[in-house]
Amino acid sequence: MTYKFALIGLGTIAKRYYLGLKESPVLDLVGVCDKSEESKSRALYSAYPYFKSYRDMIANTKPDFVLDATPPATHFNIGKDVLNLGCNLLIEKPATTSHQDFLELINIAKEKNLLIDIIFHWNYGSEVLYLQDKIKELPQIERIKTNINDPYYDNNRIKPDKVGLEGTWLDSGVNALSMISTLVELKNVKVLDKRYLIDPLCNLPYYSDHRFNINGVDVEIEVNWDTPLNKKITYIWFKNKDTMIIAHTEQKVYYNSQLIYDGSQLERLTTHYKNFFALFNKDKINLDKTVKIHKLLFSLK
Repeated sequence: MTYKFALIGLGTIAKRYYLGLKESPVLDLVGVCDKSEESKSRALYSAYPYFKSYRDMIANTKPDFVLDATPPATHFNIGKDVLNLGCNLLIEKPATTSHQDFLELINIAKEKNLLIDIIFHWNYGSEVLYLQDKIKELPQIERIKTNINDPYYDNNRIKPDKVGLEGTWLDSGVNALSMISTLVELKNVKVLDKRYLIDPLCNLPYYSDHRFNINGVDVEIEVNWDTPLNKKITYIWFKNKDTMIIAHTEQKVYYNSQLIYDGSQLERLTTHYKNFFALFNKDKINLDKTVKIHKLLFSLK
């Protein structure tokens, strides 16, 4: 069975959606929307009906699923509209900018018997999918540290085109938490420390460092946008003294310094979205886990 699918937001990331949708056996793209006719990815979607209004798009194409790929600050209002217009809703992470707003969207979806899901694209990296199949074979985890570097801070300010990401924690912290949720059950959380460096021009963090304990495992997530690097890496220490490195950028996994998995055939983000669309199954949406990830995200904000 296939489902009619519509896309709101044709920014930079929509280039990955375009490639990813080609892998989906169940989603049939019927329309795209962006309020700007000069949107970055519009040319890629020239074969599909284009709308400046998502309400017009929904009225004309009657999609089963609508994906909101706009900035996080707009997710709540657009999400309410999409659900009230009778469509199942997919949202690019994070779901919203507050936990209460996300819970309200969930309540609307439940009242209307509709589905809602969030794209945690890190979970569809080839290296993370590999670990999801191997996690039961691993020793007990003692400590996890994730380092995320992006070149989004320059001249003493977050770059103007990156302000809409809502800062290091909401943008990148949610990715790290979603990945960590595949390794550790998200319960019994104790906050140990958190630190921010704030851009005063937009009052958003360009650096964040969170340390906490989840179900007996010490976890640290450090995000730094004041760097020339685009690099993501996770270190894992096991109680038996073994170690693992998950090189997300390279899509490789090392165990005790030995390469045990190489999934670097495609560029990282392209891989993420190709895998998401290829594996999309409405019957496997795990809303309970999604709620736990966001509850932890906002409690640590």
